[in-house]
Amino acid sequence: MTKEKLIYLAVAIISGVFFILYRDPLAFILFLVILAVPILLFMLTVFMRLGINITIETGRPVCFCGEKAKMSLVIANYSLLPVSQIKVFANYQNVFLQCEDVAEFNFFASPLSKNRYEIEMDSRHAGRVDILFKKARVLDYFGVFSLPLRIRKTVSVRFLPKLHLIEPTLRKNNHLASEATRYSAHKPGDDPTEVFAIREYVDGDRFSRIHWKLTSKQDTYMVKDYSLPINEAVLILPEIAVDGGQEADLDLVDAVLEIAFSLSHTLIEQKTLHVVGYYNAEADKICTQQITDLQDLYSVFGAMFNVSRYYSHHILTQVDADVQQSMTHIVYIGANITAHRYAMLSSTKKSTLHYTVINVVDDDAVVDTDMASEELNIISVKKSRIAQHLNDAVL
Repeated sequence: MTKEKLIYLAVAIISGVFFILYRDPLAFILFLVILAVPILLFMLTVFMRLGINITIETGRPVCFCGEKAKMSLVIANYSLLPVSQIKVFANYQNVFLQCEDVAEFNFFASPLSKNRYEIEMDSRHAGRVDILFKKARVLDYFGVFSLPLRIRKTVSVRFLPKLHLIEPTLRKNNHLASEATRYSAHKPGDDPTEVFAIREYVDGDRFSRIHWKLTSKQDTYMVKDYSLPINEAVLILPEIAVDGGQEADLDLVDAVLEIAFSLSHTLIEQKTLHVVGYYNAEADKICTQQITDLQDLYSVFGAMFNVSRYYSHHILTQVDADVQQSMTHIVYIGANITAHRYAMLSSTKKSTLHYTVINVVDDDAVVDTDMASEELNIISVKKSRIAQHLNDAVL
């Protein structure tokens, strides 16, 4: 717009000089017309501005990194004049990773019509991205004048981490998670203290499991399926922290989230009881959610993205003792874990628990084998080779 104003100013000066030099009536009329153009343009811009209304229609609120989030911008033009230039300004903020960006969009609006435009956006990093459409400007046909138009619409899109197809092996733990026995909600077993389901008899069923009272009422044999005790429960703890005063490597943060997300996804498919925990710095506590299906998984990451990364010590020391007591495995996922942090992890380990530490490092990093600990099962993963390092890992 500044460029157009400078061009107009140059034309006005040239026409003025031309009139002074030649003192011709036509030159005078041309000079007056050029001086009147801004007034006419301003009046047209005001008229067009009064006839414009902009609304935002949201699309899918959840996407994976690499996918395009789509939303629609509807420009209603109630005036008789076409509007050739409408600039819409948006601020992008990743709440979770605390990074921002800006964008500018240019649109055209036909007269007496509603014009729908589809906007696509993506995010390189996982997290909750808030898009604030805070203002727009209506420009005249030459781009000399513009008038503001308020929108004030915020759209939130959660970009889930990339999913890696991994199949790690879960070590057997001979210690029960707690005295209160848990039972599978998906598979029957042989524990007669809990009934899993009642169904019709099929060949091969044991007669000792026939439900005689229900059989007499249904006039057909009904048998009881007993429940399957669950002795394996996994706590997944992604550490989203950076050292105080340092900039975070967002690719490493993404890798930590991708591992936690992919591991939980695998455990869902394997019908393994597990919990995902994350640190809420504002509340200064560990938040946990039991995961039984994909809806739970999306929900816990959506809640995680409502908080921000933090500058802190490792979160394992803040996990509630009752939560740890109900687990048999703890998988702690961090980036560039130091020897000091390994020592802290070892000191907090409970004898009845399996501890697996997944250390995410840069692709060119040299893994320090001296950090290995008898107390911890340590797996080093390079950030661009997650599937390769975890596909056959033993947790």
